[in-house]
Parts: sequence; structure tokens; C-alpha cells
Amino acid sequence: MKRFTAVVFLLLLVQMAQGAWAGPHEEVAQAARERAAAFREGNAEAVSAFYAEDAHYFFSGTPFRVEGREAIRAYFVRWFEDFPTRRVVARHSVTRVYGTTAVITGYRELTLVDRTGQAKTNFGWFSHTWVKLGEKWLVVQHDASLLPVPQ
Repeated sequence: MKRFTAVVFLLLLVQMAQGAWAGPHEEVAQAARERAAAFREGNAEAVSAFYAEDAHYFFSGTPFRVEGREAIRAYFVRWFEDFPTRRVVARHSVTRVYGTTAVITGYRELTLVDRTGQAKTNFGWFSHTWVKLGEKWLVVQHDASLLPVPQ
């Protein structure tokens, strides 16, 4: 019984210490998961909180870049109103960390349902550049584009 209690205690200590051992790769991955959850929920305020004050967002669906956290928040407010239902699946995502900078790239499948119930799925790629500012990882550059449709 003592051996079993010691093993359980050791496992609990290891699990509790995992957060303390988290390095930059794990930290930025957690921030990216939280940002993705806010996106799925349609919470523009929470999504924009993951962007630096002077962040840029480039998307092939807009004619110009969106500059700054407040403009990004306003963009997502409109976007979530236009597409109240959305599903995104990231594919072949890769995270590279260079000190206090991380780059997450990959492909995505995005299904959007507008207010009339019309659904559309498109495929694209994304690149998020994150920088650790103070204790928080924030997106400073977000690029997204549609993949070309084969002819």
C-alpha cells in the first residue's frame, strides 16, 4: 500500500510540475489553442486580445491589411455577424520557436455558414507570427490566403 501511495504521489507531483516546465513551444501552443477556441465561439473580444496593439492582419478576402488590435476586433465582430456558424480545421500545422518569437504555419479548411444558412467551404493557408511581450504571447502578424482552385 505504501508503494502504491508513493507512486500516486509521484505522478501527482509530475503532473503539477508540467506547467512549471512548460517552455516557449508549449506556451505559444496553449495561446494558439485559446485563440482558436475564442474564434470557434465567435468571441471577437477574446480573439483580438491575442493580437498585439500594432498587429497586422492580411487576408486575401480583404483589399487592404487590417492594422491594430481595435481594427482587428472590429473586423472579427463584423465577420462573426456575417458568418454566425463556422468550422475551421487546421492541417499540417507547424510551430517553430526562435527565442521570444514563434511562427505557426499550416493549411486550413474553413466552412462558413452565413445568416441565411448558406454554407461554403474553402481551403487556404495561414501564417501567424507570435512574439512574447512581457509574460504573454501575442500575434503581431497574421497572414491568410485562399489556395488556388485547380482548373
